[in-house]
Amino acid sequence: MQRADVVAGGGFYGVQQNASATHPGFVAVKAGGWLAIGLIGAYVLFEVTHLQRFAYRMEPDYILDELVRADRAVTLCGSPPDAERQKFLHNLSIVRERAQSALLSSDPSLSPESGRAQVALKIEAAASTVDDVVAGEGCTSAKVWRWIKLHEVRARLNIQAAASSD
Repeated sequence: MQRADVVAGGGFYGVQQNASATHPGFVAVKAGGWLAIGLIGAYVLFEVTHLQRFAYRMEPDYILDELVRADRAVTLCGSPPDAERQKFLHNLSIVRERAQSALLSSDPSLSPESGRAQVALKIEAAASTVDDVVAGEGCTSAKVWRWIKLHEVRARLNIQAAASSD
């Protein structure tokens, strides 16, 4: 029996072996196989670029900025229920602590006091952004509405304080 008789009829996912005498064992991929390879490659590329592009959204300082903006917007333009407000403030205080901890761990030369001062400056800058939007566009602005909605959503989170290492 010749090799051409064994592999005749195609193969798995459009892969077919070419049993010619000049190229024994050569694997030829049909159009469907190339399509599958292309789709898998495109999916992997898509996932990698999105992970890189949105990685900053998991950083404590970014999360702190968002929560401070939501807090300031609600302070100026909203009136959430007391329970929601208390949950949000609890989550904000934990995120503030985590942002300060991340800042101190990224720069060991910082003292805890200077870390707190830098976090306070970030909080003040984020709050002044909301002040500017409210002064310019009013409480009916789409940005202010987004921050108020963010307050409501973030209040539902059950953020726990990090376990102490005592």
